[in-house]
Amino acid sequence: MQKRVNIAGIAELLGYSVRHTRDYVTKRPDFPKPIIALSTHNRWWSEVEVLRWAERVSQAA
Repeated sequence: MQKRVNIAGIAELLGYSVRHTRDYVTKRPDFPKPIIALSTHNRWWSEVEVLRWAERVSQAA
């Protein structure tokens, strides 16, 4: 079973504030889509996909 993270978990993984993560990071067109989206406030992402995305972004910079 893959590990899932919410906005707070993504913020912790990336070292950003929850607000920045919610308002900017997860709205980027290249950011992975949630694997579970029950509402706009209850979404979960694959931790592996988020970490892969972060690595791609850091390599492109």
